Amino acid sequence: MEHYFICLANSYKRGGRCIAGIEIAQNESGDWTIIRNQDGTPHWIRPVSYATYGEIFNYEAKNIGLFSVVRVTDMSPCPINAHSENVHYKKMECLGMMPLTTDFLNELTDKIHQTIFYNYDRTISLETYNKGNYSLMFIRPEKAYVYVDNRWERPKFRMRILYHGIHYDMPITDPAYLQYLEHNPQKTGELAKVILTLSLGLEYQYQHHKLIAAVVFEDQISSLQSGVKKVERDVILKCSKAPHSKPYPSPLENKDILGTEEPEMLKESTYSSYDNECEVKEHKQVMSIKERLKAFFRKIKS
Repeated sequence: MEHYFICLANSYKRGGRCIAGIEIAQNESGDWTIIRNQDGTPHWIRPVSYATYGEIFNYEAKNIGLFSVVRVTDMSPCPINAHSENVHYKKMECLGMMPLTTDFLNELTDKIHQTIFYNYDRTISLETYNKGNYSLMFIRPEKAYVYVDNRWERPKFRMRILYHGIHYDMPITDPAYLQYLEHNPQKTGELAKVILTLSLGLEYQYQHHKLIAAVVFEDQISSLQSGVKKVERDVILKCSKAPHSKPYPSPLENKDILGTEEPEMLKESTYSSYDNECEVKEHKQVMSIKERLKAFFRKIKS
């Protein structure tokens, strides 16, 4: 069975990527509708792999951008406490760009939760995480301010936001926005008309950190979509007839892939955007593609 979601995050995750979005469906008229949970919040999908931390391989995520329509084949929910949005899948592919309107964008935002991930702090405890039922949000903050945290060997970009009258402070993990700030460090400061995708990170020392996984400026949405194939109903029908492939190479394909690359090319690079020293440790422990593929095949054999 096939499911579709509009991508609202393609961020860094332990040597790979974290992709997530809100589930959508097309009606008979060809219009996209938003799938919602019983409490009225949009239904999120976070595809995860069988790699150690569930990260998506970079090659699989490279064609998926913000507001892409993504088709997931043979989706199987695999929730872990607050990370209730996690799903395994057979194949994930980008079909094109969602044609957006202001009204549709407004419908994607979270209008139910009054706090960001259960409390007002930068992290949540394991106890809170174990009792939680969501770890993704798409919000319009009342205020947003980007600044540089110079406490570390390599400065890091963070964002202070005001949401429902409460101040929060979180690291940024959006690759495109981090690259923009790296080349334009003078562009820090107050932001106007910004929409954010928020995510709850993996556990470290009995805590889960709150992250800013995507930064979207309303006045840039039209440029994001310019020149990109729009996903209309005939595109969906055409793609649905295409043969389905595996999300990971077979052992034979693996040999060919790994045999054609130099050892240094097997290491996937990550951007050093870390919130604390635990993330530096994670950076040093990033597995190579070869190591993570071995872990995947061990997983499916067991």
